[in-house]
Order: sequence, then C-alpha cells, then structure tokens
Amino acid sequence: MSRKKLILIMILAAILLGALALITNFFPAWLSSILAFPLEPVFRGLEALAETGRIGNGAAVMLSAALVLLPLFFALRMRGKDKIPEILSLILLSGIILLALYGARNPGVFQNRHLSGDEAYDGMIRMGLSLSVWGVVILHFVLRLIRLFRAGHREQLLRYLRCLLYALCLVFSGAFAVHLVSGILTLVKGLPTAEDAALQTLKALVALVTSVLNIAVGFRMLNLLDSAATEEQEGLAEAASRLSRTSCIALACTAAFSALVNIAQLFLLKGLTDAKVTADIPLADIVYVLTILLLSRLMTENKQLKDDNSMFI
Repeated sequence: MSRKKLILIMILAAILLGALALITNFFPAWLSSILAFPLEPVFRGLEALAETGRIGNGAAVMLSAALVLLPLFFALRMRGKDKIPEILSLILLSGIILLALYGARNPGVFQNRHLSGDEAYDGMIRMGLSLSVWGVVILHFVLRLIRLFRAGHREQLLRYLRCLLYALCLVFSGAFAVHLVSGILTLVKGLPTAEDAALQTLKALVALVTSVLNIAVGFRMLNLLDSAATEEQEGLAEAASRLSRTSCIALACTAAFSALVNIAQLFLLKGLTDAKVTADIPLADIVYVLTILLLSRLMTENKQLKDDNSMFI
C-alpha cells in the first residue's frame, strides 16, 4: 500500500471516529458510547425495522439470524487442525452475537437488581455487550495472527508486520480524532473551574501529540520494512537510523508528558472539582515504541552480519 493511500485511509478513519464521537454527544439515544458501536446502532435499526409492521418484523428477524450465522459460515469454510482454535473462536462469536442481540432487546436480563433500569443503565449494558463481541473478534484475529506468524517465511512475516503497522496507524489516527473532538467539546461546554479546564486541555494536548508521535514511528518502520524487503536491502541502515531517532524522541516525549500531566494534576488539585488523582502512565505507547526500536536494531545488526559474511567469503 502506498503512503498516500494509507494517509487517505487514516484520514477517513479519523473522520469516521470523530463523527461517532459527535454522535455520542448530540444523539446519545442512538449511540451512547463509541464502545457501543456497532451493536447499539444495529439494534436500533433492527428495532425500528421491526416496528414498521409484519414484513418489517420478518426482515428484522432474518437480518438478526444472518448476523448470528455469519461467523458459522466462515467457520465451516475453514479446514485443518491448525485452524481449530480459530474455528472455535468463530463458534463462540456466533453465540456472543446471539447473546448481545438478545441482551440489547431485553437489557433487564442483565440489570443489577439493586439499580433502576433507566435508559442510561440500559446503554451501559449494551456497551458491555458490544465490548464482549469486540473481545471475541479480537481473539479470533489474534489466533489467526499466531498461526500465520508461526507458519510464515521471511517475506510473509515482513508482509504481516507491514499489515499490522497499517492497522496500528489507523488506531492511532482514530485515537487522535477522538481526543481532538472530546477536547473541543469539553472546552465548548465549559468546566466548573479554571483548573479543570487547564488540566483537561493539557491531557488532550498530550494525547494528541502522543498519537502523532506513534504514527510517525509507524511510518518510519514502514520505510525500514520497504528497505528490508529488497534483495540488497539498500538504504536499510539509513532508514533504521531515522527510525531510531524518531523512536527515541517519541519515548522521551511520552515519558516526559506523562510526568508533566501527573505533576500538573498535583499542583492543580486544590481547584479541581473532581479531586481524584489518577496515575497516567502510557505503558502501551512505551512498549509499542520500544518494541519497534529493538526490532529495528535487530534488523540492522542482521544486515551488518550479512555484509560481514559476504566480505569474508
């Protein structure tokens, strides 16, 4: 995939997630949270279709059955003992989709008897059901990646790693959009105190910069993979050096920003209306950049070893 096409897809993903963030703010009845997507809109659509009459109700039942049976269709197409975990995950996904659709229709089944069944609580239940579906979907793709990584040769592994970086860049661009929209909405609505506004603004800026740095690291890594995929691996050392610099900057900034937010929160504590001290340590971002940095160093060392062996021969 060319960089221009990847950037275009990232922009579209950012626009989509930004729009979803706006919908959750202005139309909570249709989407109470981004985490409830797509279960809640699908349920609302099926519910609206069922209320149109007998034909609409029949169509809603057929669509619901199709959603439940779709994972089983893909499971039946898979063959081989090495794919058994993936088949089982698809069967589990079919059951979870059935449970989620039923729970979205009848949220009272999952309600805590000590809590009232208001619409906000129902939305929380649907968000939990949607997260359960996403959890099994992620499990299936993780199992698939494990099988592909174990069976792939060098060229395939590089291709899989490139696809994984594409996905991570989309995730970071989406996070960028969500943080931007959330920060703007927070400032527009206003906060009780100036300290609240200052802390929320700082957190939003840190989240935005961190997402941009992670995307920059991902692009540098893609350039390194392009060099590693060639026969002579020309330009690999230069690409690795650029990646190393960008990764070091990202690591330093991520750690520094985390410390800055926590220190600022401490000094602003007296004026905060929500006086809860939360530790903000971006371990996932740090591990991501460290892993790429170490991988680039290993690829550089392997290239140097290969060159030394060629000179010796």
